[in-house]
Amino acid sequence: MKIMLKRLIIALIIIITAILLFSGCSSSREEAAGSPDEVLTIIWKGGETEIKVSEIMDLDCLEKEISAIDSENEDCVRTVKGVLLEDVLNNYIGIGMSDIYSIRFTAGDGYAIEIPPEIVQKREIILAYEMDGEPLEEKSKPFRAVIPDERTMYWVKNLAEIELIEGHVINKVTGIVFIESLTKVLATEDYDYYGSIDRAIPAADLLMEFREEDEQDFIIIVSSDGLEKNEDKEIFKGGFLKIDGEDSPAFLDPEIPKGMWLKDIFAIFYGQTAYISAVQSIEMFENTPVEGKDGVWIKEILEKAGMEEYSNYLMRALDGYSVEVSSLDLEDGVLYINEDGQICTYFEEMGKKYVIKDLVSIENKK
Repeated sequence: MKIMLKRLIIALIIIITAILLFSGCSSSREEAAGSPDEVLTIIWKGGETEIKVSEIMDLDCLEKEISAIDSENEDCVRTVKGVLLEDVLNNYIGIGMSDIYSIRFTAGDGYAIEIPPEIVQKREIILAYEMDGEPLEEKSKPFRAVIPDERTMYWVKNLAEIELIEGHVINKVTGIVFIESLTKVLATEDYDYYGSIDRAIPAADLLMEFREEDEQDFIIIVSSDGLEKNEDKEIFKGGFLKIDGEDSPAFLDPEIPKGMWLKDIFAIFYGQTAYISAVQSIEMFENTPVEGKDGVWIKEILEKAGMEEYSNYLMRALDGYSVEVSSLDLEDGVLYINEDGQICTYFEEMGKKYVIKDLVSIENKK
């Protein structure tokens, strides 16, 4: 009798727990649902599928405590409730996360960000309609994209559109261009950056100088702290590159949400070209002193930019001077910035012809 009673109690506990969980999800869904006609748009292979928000909320409810990295690079913990994006894709598109290369989330206010493939393939993505026990505030509805253990810049509020990307063709880097030298010959304008008047160039001007004929429709931007962001080429071309003052180089655009801006840029990749900041390189890599200045090994910059090793390289200065250097000799090359703000090269065991001021590019010698 005692055994039967114990089994009955356990069964009742299970039933009550299930009822509570179901009712908890149901009540949250009712509060979060909003307009019955509201839809979430999913783009896949050129086609658009509009799914009613109410239908998405009828899928299995997931509730869990997760951690994230906020805008100050601090860890934070949130409790979220919602549905898995994979469940949405399975039910309405007929694909799984493994069929996708990357994802671009777009909010109702125009904020957009592409989720890199390494995150798409290793993380759950939750379409949350409740945070920390409360329905989303009105400006965040109907969903907030949540990716556990990743930066909150990926947590897009007021989610309106999800674009599923099959793949990007990543070109091999065959040359690097130094931003600080190149921008000396480009027209600049004043840019008010939080009260500081700094110099900036239209981002489109940067691409026009080198290989604008590339048909690649995206830009990869990498900051000095390792943050990597894929950006639509047309969005990038519509913005500005701030080239001096705090946080430079920085991608800015007053016409897009500030969450899409990126500061302390180390590299901008477009086509086969990597636009590199010498200033951020000196901040990132171990320094070696040259003429009383901090320098870094040129080879380290090339490796970080993902440039393949070639037998010979061509180094060019802003004034048109160029010199060829072998891969072996380049091992001893150091880059530094002199007192006049020029990017310079230094080779201890080589002649003066290898000393370049205003170094603007290094490319493979074809």
